[in-house]
Order: sequence, then structure tokens, then C-alpha cells
Amino acid sequence: MDKIVFITGASSGIGAGCARKFASQGASLILNARNVNKLSALKEELEKQYGAKIYLLPFDVRDRKAATSALESLPKEWQSIDILVNNAGLVIGTDKEQEGSLDEWDIVIDTNIKALLAMTRLIVPGMVERKRGHIINIGSIAGDAAYPGGSVYCATKAAVKALSDGLRIDLVDTPLRVTNIKPGLVETNFSVVRFRGDKEKADAVLQVSVVANKEKYDEVRRSTGMCEALRELMKDEIEEELKKNRDQAIKEGRAEGENLAKKEMAYELYHAEGFTIERIAKLVKMDQKIVEEWLLQK
Repeated sequence: MDKIVFITGASSGIGAGCARKFASQGASLILNARNVNKLSALKEELEKQYGAKIYLLPFDVRDRKAATSALESLPKEWQSIDILVNNAGLVIGTDKEQEGSLDEWDIVIDTNIKALLAMTRLIVPGMVERKRGHIINIGSIAGDAAYPGGSVYCATKAAVKALSDGLRIDLVDTPLRVTNIKPGLVETNFSVVRFRGDKEKADAVLQVSVVANKEKYDEVRRSTGMCEALRELMKDEIEEELKKNRDQAIKEGRAEGENLAKKEMAYELYHAEGFTIERIAKLVKMDQKIVEEWLLQK
């Protein structure tokens, strides 16, 4: 990948994770954050592990003048940014909307919405001129539905979705692409900031979420036989289900027990979101045309 990637909020969490992934693919990285020490440590790590080219551009994304000045200061060889990852974001507090801090809300809105807009406005025109580029906005599933004590944060992430959709429409006559990634709960420093530095509370919420998600997964698995989000990790379980269905079919005296088991599994996978017929055929180890015939008959 011979690309220049600009990542905001790159000193930790998802931003640092993106930096590691892009570096492993051979990209050159412009890393932004406020914490120079963390940025420098990440730069050293990526250079040592991947031999990546790294340029540090530390500034507060909420400071529009600093952002403009920093981008204008980029050496010529670093100016043609191919990928913009608008990752910088935060949430502070878990207060009810009628009890929250206006000052803290300003920080959240300035970071999650206005800074994203500023970086987009400063970088995307160059992409349009060069006729290439990809804008990746890090949103959140919190933008799809509000949760208690998080209304303002949820509203900012709903805004990220709307801004991503709008930008995609505005760029429809260009080769540029726009992606809005919506993670769920991730174990990063983000949660510590949310609880105003109380790591114990942040860790406790994460543990509760892990247990709740496990229970939800088990429920989905029982009702549908497959969880789309984990389909790539469940080849062994599919094999086990096939064997169980085959044995049951033979026990009941049904003809062609093995093929019947595969057919039943194909139906199940077909109705689980995210499975193509080609993928189903590989999982049940049958010819794709036969699987298509099965599903059409159903």
C-alpha cells in the first residue's frame, strides 16, 4: 500500500490500532494527537516493527487555527493525503441530560463534530483535486440509539453518520469514497475519560458488557443457529451441527442422511445475515449449483 494516511486521535485506542494496521500494510502515516510522548512512542514502535514512514503532527483538533497551520506546515512529500481517518472523539461523564455539564458538552461536541468537519474541510478538497481519496469517519453504534446518561455523545455520533452520508452524496461525482465505521464498546482509554479518570468504574462497565454480550450471543445462537458477527470463527461448530443432524437423520431412518443434514444447515445459514450462497457451499462442502437448487426449492 503506497498511501499516505492521516489519523486523528492516533496516540491510543482505535486510532493507534488503525496506525498499526495501516503500517503493517506499508502505508506512510501522519499521526495526530495532543499527547506528544505517546505519539513518539508509537512512532518508534511502528518504525521498528514495520519500517514505516511516520510524520508526527501534534495539535488539538478542536483548535481550527492550529489545525490549519499544522497542515500547511507539512513538507511537500507529505501533502498528498490519500486516506483521512477522522478518529478523534470522546465522551465525558454519564450524567442525565437535565443534569449534565455545559462545559463538558462543549468539549464533546467540539471534538466529535466540529473537529471532524474542520479536518474534512481542510483535507478533502485536495483529494477532490487529485481525484483520489478515502474518508473514514469513526462513528459508533451509540449513534443509532441513545443510552442512559449518554444523550449528547449519542447525538454527536448520530451527527457523524449524517455527515458521512451527506459527504458521500456530495462526492458522488468523484472517485472518492466515504466510510462510517460504527464500533461497539471497546476496551480503550475512552471509557476512562468517560468516567472522568475512574479506571475501576470503566473496567466494571466493560466486564458487565462482556457478560451481557455473551448471554445475548447464546440467545441468538439458540434461536437462529448462527451469529453473523462470528460466522468466520464457527467452522468447527458448523461441522458439529452437520454431524449431529446427519446422525439424527440416519437414526430416524431418513434417506441420504448426510446430504439432508447439509441441506438443513444450508437453509439455516441462508437465513442468517451475511452469508452468500458461495460461502454456504464452502461451509457445507457441497457444489454451489446444488446448494442453489436446494435454496430455490425452499
